[in-house]
Amino acid sequence: MKEFSRELRSHSTLTEVLLWQKLRASQFRGYAFNRQKPLGN
Repeated sequence: MKEFSRELRSHSTLTEVLLWQKLRASQFRGYAFNRQKPLGN
């Protein structure tokens, strides 16, 4: 799962890149966002 998450992050679309730049820069309404992270095994 960890490798799959890395793969998704490294092959983002332009839209995803722009969205994450915006979310990281402004900490949208005090919430922190993480990109794809594996849950469980």
